Amino acid sequence: METLSKKEGGTGLGKKNLIVNQMLERKENFADLINGTIYEGCQILRADMLEKQSCHSGVIYEEEGSKRVLERDADIRMKADMGTYSLIWTNETQAKVHYAMPVRVMLQDALEYVKQVQELEKKHKDLREKLREDEFLSGIRKEDRISPVITTVLYCGTEWDGSKSLREMFEVDERDESLKVLEKYLPEYRIHVVDVSRIEDMSVFKSCLQHIFSMVKYNSDKKELYEYMKANREEIRKMDHVEQLAALVLLGEQKRVQKLMDGNEEWEGDVCKAIDDLIEDGRAEGRAEGRAESILELLGELGSIPAEITTRIRKEENVEVLREWLKLAARANNVQQFLSCM
Repeated sequence: METLSKKEGGTGLGKKNLIVNQMLERKENFADLINGTIYEGCQILRADMLEKQSCHSGVIYEEEGSKRVLERDADIRMKADMGTYSLIWTNETQAKVHYAMPVRVMLQDALEYVKQVQELEKKHKDLREKLREDEFLSGIRKEDRISPVITTVLYCGTEWDGSKSLREMFEVDERDESLKVLEKYLPEYRIHVVDVSRIEDMSVFKSCLQHIFSMVKYNSDKKELYEYMKANREEIRKMDHVEQLAALVLLGEQKRVQKLMDGNEEWEGDVCKAIDDLIEDGRAEGRAEGRAESILELLGELGSIPAEITTRIRKEENVEVLREWLKLAARANNVQQFLSCM
């Protein structure tokens, strides 16, 4: 039996996506993601309404005399009991644009629908229920129903410029008169892209997502990022190590994360320090990058600066050296600490 690829390329593989999904698959965070994006901040979905589902879907079919398997794995899948009906919520996390995302999501959703139909068919067989003649072909009853599948694409890159519907991917000329006849026949299959960089009101999120998404949004401007992290330092430090690691990953701090994962087992303290270092890096970069006067200004806040050090800093022409000193000055607790590292 031949197996087709389980997962298309992108951010769905590796430790990076694993860390982010560990944070998102917590029911309170996932409910907050849906409430903040789909329900526009209304607290409709609760953690106790959610039940984790298998992320794997697949179907066996026959081609040219041999059996083949088509299968896909979602990043996160939850079943929600909405009282009078149930929903299947699926999320895909992307750091880069996937230009075939409508097709990818459509296939993944279709496989989930196939799985639900197969489960209904199996239930009837297990109960040895006799189907009517017109129900025998499908294997399910006329009154059987399946749960809707809603997929969100959480995009944490700079700006989503890919298609958001199947229709946008079609090679058609909108000016062609003959196309107007086909308008009602062309499928749309829209996808819901949550572009973090374009979220205007972060207060719609009530969990750690508010701070994590805000940091991701401001990540393109280090000064803005520093100001936000400084203002919310204590709340950010209160996030647990999984949430903080996810924040570091989404901020592009993979090297820091890798060092944390490969080295010290005391992640919680180390991650807090990594967050503090990131704040100080942003502080340094936000203070007129690479300028001697910025270094002296920071040191002046820590105490008196020896004249020879002032002269040395002002005479230094190497930009990389100045940047390194700027970071040291931002992290130092006093002038002597800075001098010992200089």
